[in-house]
Amino acid sequence: MPEKELNSENITHKDYSIQSLIKPRLWDRTRWKGVGFVQFKACHPGLYLLFKDSGVGEDIFKDLISSVGLSDNKSRLRVCIVKGISVKKPAHYRVLISENMKNTPMTKIMTMISRINTMTPDNNVNLDRFLAAYHSCGKFYLGCDAMLKNITTDSPRKDSLGIEMSTLDVRWAWEIGLNDVDCIGVNLDDDDPYIPDDVADASSLELINAK
Repeated sequence: MPEKELNSENITHKDYSIQSLIKPRLWDRTRWKGVGFVQFKACHPGLYLLFKDSGVGEDIFKDLISSVGLSDNKSRLRVCIVKGISVKKPAHYRVLISENMKNTPMTKIMTMISRINTMTPDNNVNLDRFLAAYHSCGKFYLGCDAMLKNITTDSPRKDSLGIEMSTLDVRWAWEIGLNDVDCIGVNLDDDDPYIPDDVADASSLELINAK
């Protein structure tokens, strides 16, 4: 951003925007410890966040549903999966949950709260199966582990599936640069992004070197 725009004399109250969909005090009451994938026979696949305290996780999703509804038609919520974060551990990936800044009023200064978790599976079978199902039908359910209680994969109740979403961003770490909104999902101390042999100038190099 140009320095003149960062000058406090040039910024008024209307130039600030604070995204409030992700409530940190609510999320801080428990620990998001992983994700699980479910393939329903009669509907879309599901991506479910696993929490240390499933009751608090349910409260988190009740709050999200009260804001975006059972179907996020306005794409307020954003899920991004960042692949290729480690050359030595190619199955590892990172999941980012945030508000979608593309669908909020643009201002000079914006505060956006995200939640990030690194997944460390031994292989990418489950992730690839979920992504294939999502690409096939164009939708998925975002929920939490508490929503999986007492349901079957044959004909689960619609109100127990979570939030129906039609947008999922899947990116490679090497594609994410210094001024990218998803840089928070790459610039970690132990990251060593995979870079294809035919890519000479990966965006992530500038990001990693800026640590």
